[in-house]
Amino acid sequence: MDKALPNSAEKQVGLRKLLEAKDARVRAAL
Repeated sequence: MDKALPNSAEKQVGLRKLLEAKDARVRAAL
């Protein structure tokens, strides 16, 4: 996914949101 999109601020925000969602899921499972 990272390779398919051009570099942009929106992509950086989107990737950060994905990381936050993954972190939240991990914390919820604990």
